[in-house]
Amino acid sequence: AAQEGAATTERERDELTDRLAEAEADLSALRVAHADHVLERNFLSRALRDERCFSAIRVELETTVQQIAEEHHDLSDMLDAMHLLVTHTRNELTEALVPLLGR
Repeated sequence: AAQEGAATTERERDELTDRLAEAEADLSALRVAHADHVLERNFLSRALRDERCFSAIRVELETTVQQIAEEHHDLSDMLDAMHLLVTHTRNELTEALVPLLGR
């Protein structure tokens, strides 16, 4: 009976040892999965942050391009006005000088 009790105790110990080994394997797999999820979350977080940054840069560039276009238009208008002023002034000078040079 003592041997039978010892054999039962040894079987129970072996079963518990096997269950413990399985639980440790499961725990190890969960740790790996958790680490993978943490890496994926960090990657996605960085990607989202980068996308927000790129979006902000894109808006800034679009605004700058629009401002440059407006300034170019304004400068073109100013250049046209200066050209008209120079042409008008040259015509006035020519009209004023013709009688003086014609003498």
